[in-house]
Parts: sequence; structure tokens; C-alpha cells
Amino acid sequence: MKTILTARIALCLFGGLAGLAACAQNAPEPITAQFTQRFAAWQNWVAGQPGRALLTIGDAYRDLVDLGPSAAPFFAEKMLAAGNPNEAAAMAEALARVTDKRFGREEWPAGKYLDPVIRVRLYVQWWKQGRQQTAADFDRLYARWTALKAQGDLVFTREVYIVTYDDEQKALVSKRTQQQTELANVYDDLTDIGVDILPLIIEKFNTNDYDLLPIFRELTHIVPRGQNLDEQIAYCVKWWEANKEEWMIPGK
Repeated sequence: MKTILTARIALCLFGGLAGLAACAQNAPEPITAQFTQRFAAWQNWVAGQPGRALLTIGDAYRDLVDLGPSAAPFFAEKMLAAGNPNEAAAMAEALARVTDKRFGREEWPAGKYLDPVIRVRLYVQWWKQGRQQTAADFDRLYARWTALKAQGDLVFTREVYIVTYDDEQKALVSKRTQQQTELANVYDDLTDIGVDILPLIIEKFNTNDYDLLPIFRELTHIVPRGQNLDEQIAYCVKWWEANKEEWMIPGK
């Protein structure tokens, strides 16, 4: 990839008008134009679907989501301006996919978990207000993470036996289950902030704090190369510098 890019730059610099024309043809299409074209294609597909069809399937929708985090403001704009609940829900789902922002069960009204109307409301509130608190939320959760780790208990889940009294059968009933620890809850809460925390994780890496490497891997889906932890972190930092423009969400 680097060799190809160097060749293209040389063509632009030394190829005169012909070189500039070739570079213009090979240059990536601006994200605005890409989104406009792909959204129109998706709307054309939607127009041919039954009223209660699932609008988040199909190649046209996948092409939209493939634009990634840099397209998040466009999804948010379409969500806010949607003319019907189904389109708003589809845009909220797209926003969720490109940002990896998630809401824990406790953030949903009772009995409304995963309700599409509530989901739109949560993403609207997050986009307009919640994102402004990203750094503060990250610092608060990371401080809690550090405090819990300092206690020496690094367990995420525990297997426990719950014994209940069966009043109908007049007997004790044992049930084995798993309970998630607070450390795991904090980890999940950090992950649920989404790709907005990637620059903050990189800041931690640059101070030799590697605790959030699993979250970095989970959000970016990269597999760091290296024979040891230091080399893997160096790989992540280098990768981020080369790719961060595609992962930073505009508009905060």
C-alpha cells in the first residue's frame, strides 16, 4: 500500500496535467458524496419493500454501514430528520454499528429493553448531549477500574449456587448460575462507550498503561503483532496513527 501511494504522489508531482488527472481519478471519493450515493441506493431498495420489512438487511444497507465511523454524523442527521419510525430506527442501528456505542440494560426504561422507539431516543440523546461527556465518563470508569484492580480480585464471573424453597413441592431447589463481578461491569461500561474512547486508550498506551488492550482490540478488530506486550502496543499505536482519520467520529 505504501509503495502504491508513493507512486501516485510521484505521478501527481511529475506527471503534469496528465498526472494530476490520473490522481483525481484514483483519489477516494469524498465521504459526503459516498454517503449521498449509498443512502439514495438504500432508499431505492426500501421503496420496494413491504411496510413492515426489516430495513437493516441487504447489500445497500451494508454498503452504507461500511462507510465506518467517519459517516456517523450523516447517520445521526438522517436519524434526526427521519420521516417515519422505521427509517429512524434503521439509522439508529447504523449509528450503533459504526460507533460501537451501546446502552446497558439499566439505561433502558423498565419493560422497554431494545424497544426501537426508545433506542432512537437514546441515540438522539447521546448524539446531542452524551458524547460531550465521553472524556469524563472514561476517566470516571477507568478510575473505578484501577481501584477494583488494586483490591487484587481480577475475576469477571463467578459460578454460584442459588438455593430456593419450592413452596409447592416443599423442597429445597439448587440452581447453578454465573454472576458478573463489578470489575466486569466496569469493563463492559468502558467498551459500551464505543470507538470514541480509542484516542483515550492510545493516550494510556503512550504512558505505558496497557490495561485496555483487550478493549482496543475488540473495538478495532485488529490483531496486534509482536513477540511481547511492548511490541504489540507499539503496533497498535503505529496502526492508530496510520488509520485514525477513518476511526475518529467528527462533530463532538
